[in-house]
Amino acid sequence: MQKMAKQIHAWKKTLYKTFVANGQTPNFTNKAYVKLRPFWDEFVEFKNSEEGQAQMIKNLENAKQKQ
Repeated sequence: MQKMAKQIHAWKKTLYKTFVANGQTPNFTNKAYVKLRPFWDEFVEFKNSEEGQAQMIKNLENAKQKQ
């Protein structure tokens, strides 16, 4: 279960870096992104919200503390 959680986190991180941070949208006809379409608008809205930005800052600070 822990491995799956890490993979989901990595997937979301990749989506954010590749698309949201660059103001792009994935090609939803591509096999890798087909199931993502219904959730994309909510994902972008959350990542750009104050709550999402605060969560990213908090996570960055926690990651810096890991050794």
